[in-house]
Amino acid sequence: MINNTSNFNISIKPKNIGFQRQYNSDKVLAEDVVRYVRGLHLESSSAIAHRHWCLARKGVYMDRRIREGVDGVRSRVKDQIDFIRDIHGTPERFISDGVGNCGEMAIIAYNELRERGFNDIDIVAMYIEKNNSGPYERVVRPFKDHVVVVSRLNKARKNKAGNPVFDINRPNTWGNEAIIIDPWTGVVDGVQPGLMKIKQFLQIGDHEKLIFREKTKDFINTKI
Repeated sequence: MINNTSNFNISIKPKNIGFQRQYNSDKVLAEDVVRYVRGLHLESSSAIAHRHWCLARKGVYMDRRIREGVDGVRSRVKDQIDFIRDIHGTPERFISDGVGNCGEMAIIAYNELRERGFNDIDIVAMYIEKNNSGPYERVVRPFKDHVVVVSRLNKARKNKAGNPVFDINRPNTWGNEAIIIDPWTGVVDGVQPGLMKIKQFLQIGDHEKLIFREKTKDFINTKI
């Protein structure tokens, strides 16, 4: 279910009215697209793994039948991922096969937003890494990474010295207009509240760090 609550607050002054209207319009469209993608009920190995990983932490482990089911879905998803860079219309393939993890769902949402005229969007991958007081070490668990769509990244912003401000690994530079659009978790929100909800959903602790990468060109056929 989509969580429509938002911690994104802005003081409504005359100069901000246009911004607020645009933000609200973007958010309504994004929520509608997320409802559409989640309504496809794609089979997700990550969702199965996450559910049973959470149960395992309580001493409940998935049986052999579930494990084999997860492996089967993952192999099918891998087959789909092999097509991403080469075949135009891959989102339709995911939909027809009924398979999709966070990456596939982000691709479908990206394509749907583009078809509805919303072009200022990017696919962003986040990698969950653990700080062991040395080099960041990859976490071994179902969620080592996650993929979302982000709208209106403020890449053109510069400081007074004329230097670029935007840094994909500093979400506070993404801009107030940016919205995280995540069909997998159902999150549609501003950057900081959106990331907080995703971290809570994925059970990312304070000792862990998110590393971000822009992945639009990797995930999407540039002709789309």
